[in-house]
Amino acid sequence: MNSSLRRSSNLDISLILLSSLSARINYNGEYNASIYEFVDEPEIDGFSEIECRIALIETADTLFPDSGSAIKWCFDKLDS
Repeated sequence: MNSSLRRSSNLDISLILLSSLSARINYNGEYNASIYEFVDEPEIDGFSEIECRIALIETADTLFPDSGSAIKWCFDKLDS
């Protein structure tokens, strides 16, 4: 296993569960990546996951050729 895969597999799972990763396609077929976090916590605030508010944390400055590359950018940002 190469070191980048090993490093990525060690992400703190709580960061992923409290974050929402987004890869949206635009009219040119390019993808934008964004990271959101939950403002409300379902267990604490009594909301279901679909009712919780989210807040934008970061959006990529570049566009990506596919959704996999966009989501990889999100995971790399969470890992740093």
